[in-house]
Amino acid sequence: MELEVNIEQRVKYRKLQEQIEKLFETGIVSSSDKHIDSGYGNVETRSCDIITDLRFLDVKEDWMNLNSVIRMKSERHNKSTNFLFHPYLL
Repeated sequence: MELEVNIEQRVKYRKLQEQIEKLFETGIVSSSDKHIDSGYGNVETRSCDIITDLRFLDVKEDWMNLNSVIRMKSERHNKSTNFLFHPYLL
């Protein structure tokens, strides 16, 4: 029984993640901020995007108390490597 609940939660979360990625692709960001820092041969760009208009989210009924979605992006470049990291926060 517990395994079934875990699988169901994972499926719900995966659907939510797909929907959130689509929301950010549409560009309906409510608020955004960006910071660029450099030193020791690296250039790091950090940005934060917030979406509060969740009416286009298809899976709202599974996430009733969800009010906003945040995407944090961190990008680091130097002469030899590029690194990109962008988790989503609920």
